Amino acid sequence: MVFGPPLSGKNIDDAQRIQKSITTLSQDELNLSVDDSKSNMAYLDIDSIEDEKILEKATAVFRAGIPVLLKMKNHTPELAKKVSTVFGISGSFDYALFHRLNNSNIDVYRLEGYDDENIMEVAWLRVKELNLKSDPPEDQFIGMPKLTYNINVQSPSREMTSVVNIDIIRSAQRSQDKKFVSIKTAPTTMRSAKNGITIGGFDPGGSGQNLWGAYLPHAYRFTHQLTAQQIAPVLVASAPSSDSRTEFSFTETKTTGLSIGGTLGGEFGGTKADNIAYAAKSPFNVNFGLNYAHTKMMSYNFKDYSLLAAQNGSSVTWTAPIDTKLRGALIKQLTSTTPILSEDKMTPMMRSASLESYTLWELPGTYTGLATVSVGGGYDLDRTEWWWERTEVKSQQNTDIYNSEEKYELDMSNPFLTREMTVLIRSADSTGKCISGSANSSTTLESCVASDAQQLWGLDSESRYVNRATQQCLSVRETDGALITNSCALDNRQQWEWQADRLHSLYNREWRLYAENSQLKIIPDSSMHFQNTPKNVFNPLNIPWASYPLAPSFQDVMPNHLGPSPQISPEWVDRYQGVDTRQRWRIEILRDGI
Repeated sequence: MVFGPPLSGKNIDDAQRIQKSITTLSQDELNLSVDDSKSNMAYLDIDSIEDEKILEKATAVFRAGIPVLLKMKNHTPELAKKVSTVFGISGSFDYALFHRLNNSNIDVYRLEGYDDENIMEVAWLRVKELNLKSDPPEDQFIGMPKLTYNINVQSPSREMTSVVNIDIIRSAQRSQDKKFVSIKTAPTTMRSAKNGITIGGFDPGGSGQNLWGAYLPHAYRFTHQLTAQQIAPVLVASAPSSDSRTEFSFTETKTTGLSIGGTLGGEFGGTKADNIAYAAKSPFNVNFGLNYAHTKMMSYNFKDYSLLAAQNGSSVTWTAPIDTKLRGALIKQLTSTTPILSEDKMTPMMRSASLESYTLWELPGTYTGLATVSVGGGYDLDRTEWWWERTEVKSQQNTDIYNSEEKYELDMSNPFLTREMTVLIRSADSTGKCISGSANSSTTLESCVASDAQQLWGLDSESRYVNRATQQCLSVRETDGALITNSCALDNRQQWEWQADRLHSLYNREWRLYAENSQLKIIPDSSMHFQNTPKNVFNPLNIPWASYPLAPSFQDVMPNHLGPSPQISPEWVDRYQGVDTRQRWRIEILRDGI
């Protein structure tokens, strides 16, 4: 699938991999491609995309688990915003492969140093590797407001490599509402462009060149930074700490207890899928205070270098200086002419250094701007060189300073980070369209698009459905029974209650949401009959009888996930009918795989 102009380079296995422009795919073809995500890859040339609908299709493909190869030749703020709209994160990518795993885990593979001729071949090899991997286990907190990005980083010069893990977690309690951003490198490795010795001359072992050199990193650096717009993030924790020893091995586990707020439905019983659906139909309640342990493990080995950790505002730097006794470790002996150089004392860390590091930062929970994560590294290379100039040996000593930094912009308005679960409200009738709000207060039924914020809703602590795009609340217009949106207020016309798969108004509990020829209504007209369907006494969010939505039968029981399911009253068989699909709704939870 191609979003934008197709690549002009090599086509790999053309018989099997036919490039199709996404603009020519019907929705049915797109759905088939999504269903067959294991054998597909999408290509997105972000510079060429102007149509918002194309970005919506790209987002749908990405969220369905199809790997997306991004081409981004121009690194402008406008393009970065488009990239973060699709993936939730952006950076100075030329090419990057994005793959969304289950439960909001996203892997990012930076593919630097390749051109259009061979990038597709490299990407397909990576996709093959992804297909061989087994799916990761689902987090037990499947509905929690958390995003995870795993980014494979490699500087163009190959002097810095890293795997960066970024977690963003929303923690809501009665006394506070915060977003936590954790940054962990696993690890960052710095490798100097030159290290060791060069021996000149024509003696055995000589290079034949007029140069003798000793190249030794005297210090390595590793950095984390988090910045936000007009807000200073607060550093909560970091690791490792300083250590003056020049030889040590260390393993450390950092655990932070976070209260997520709300519920994941465990108190209702049933399967995990049942629980998460019940939780999404429940008003947000900070009293549940679900506790989540955020744990990161680190291990590192140091030899001949010590470690100094320091915070400077919104950044943390770990500096690893060499043991002062070893600053001249490569110079075995100075003579009246060229030196005697040796690598006998050279240890692996004198060629490259790796450090697993961790920082945890805090932002206000209501912050919805961009947050920029910077991960970097560097080294100070002592470069001492000698050469013959006629009959005299000359020398010089310099320090080469190298620094590399990669930045990633995080979209903190992402619907996966909302306090309440973000959902689509989807009709059980016909093709199953979704409720969409608009700035002019009207509501419509539209084909479901999870990337369209006008279709995204959250049930707040006051039992109101708040639209993610307009911040207005679903409301009953009691004069004609229409469903509209309005400025949120403590008003029964804006408060709702789920009974099984029906959405009832608290203004009049007999009224409920239904669809009539794509119109959304609350008050019944001649085409709709509302019967007083009983609630499930064990859980009003569960169905009232086993054969629901069909009419009850004498063999029916009232489902109970926490104990025996009793048989329903025989009177119900004559009293209640089946429930019309036009008044039945289901929710699609964004945190649960859309």
